This record gives sequence, C-alpha cells and structure tokens, in this order.
Amino acid sequence: MTTEAPLNAATVSVRADLDAILDALEARVETPDGVVNDTTTVRIIERNGDACTREVDTNGAVLVEQVHVDRAFGQVKYKLVDHPLFEGDVVHRVAAKPHADGTRDVSVHIRWTRRDGREMADLTAVAEQAVLRIKYDAEARDPDFRAIADGREVLFTAPDVDPSMFAGGEDDPTMH
Repeated sequence: MTTEAPLNAATVSVRADLDAILDALEARVETPDGVVNDTTTVRIIERNGDACTREVDTNGAVLVEQVHVDRAFGQVKYKLVDHPLFEGDVVHRVAAKPHADGTRDVSVHIRWTRRDGREMADLTAVAEQAVLRIKYDAEARDPDFRAIADGREVLFTAPDVDPSMFAGGEDDPTMH
C-alpha cells in the first residue's frame, strides 16, 4: 500500500545572480557537507550528462540517490534510490524570473515517505534550513552581493540544522 508523500517546502528570496544560485545548487551534489547531516563521504558512482548517481555515507548509514541538474530549468532533483528508512525525492528550484529588486525565489521541496509505512515527521523545518544554506552559499558566491546592516557590511553564516527536532533521532531524514 503506497500513500501519497506529504510535501514539505520552503522558499526564500536570494540576492544573487542566477549563475551564482545555480553554482551553489550544483556544488551541493558533490559536497553536501552541512546539508546532509553527518556526511562523511560522497562518491559519484556514475555520470551521464547532467545526471549522476551518488552514494552518501552519513556516519555509517549509506544512501544512494539519482541526481539530475537542469540549469536551463533552474532545478536540481535528488531521487532516493536506496535508503534504509525513506523513499521519495527532494527538488531545489530557482524561480525563472527575478523580482523587481533583483532577488530570485529559491525553494526546496521534500516529498518523502517512510519505508515501514509509519507516519512521516513534518520536514518543513528541514526544508527551511536547506533553503537558507543555499541562500547563504549563493549570496557568498555573487561578487555584487553586499549585506548592509547599520551602515556596515555583514558576513552571514548558515545556521545548523537542529537534530532534536526529530523525535529520538529516528526520523532524521539526512536532508539535502
């Protein structure tokens, strides 16, 4: 019996050009450190154009994903192929058109279900943390980005994902 996976999503406006945002999204494919919890190694198993299959070791829990990067559409999709607890996908998407102020919306959509059929934890906070990390990375890549607060430049750092939000740690989704 397959149930519809709940959609957990978050969107944020990013002050960076499209190339900086797409570069930040692509960098996450091979270096998800700080995004996928407790990542120890990432190994690209196979490449085929804009797609690859990767193996991510998260302190002994290994997951395998198919990743498709579509720069023209502004999207990176991660599909779980092999994970001990979950199945589904994660999509990182950039809005096609910028806002009048030059910012662009970037969103993270998580649609996962548990393999054992139990109810899935709400992953909205995980999507929020992921999209913030993308924002900070993209803005740091854009040479024209300047964050100003009280008349001085401010250096942003990405927040840590709080593992306590997962009951007993058993629902940790090893987020992208």
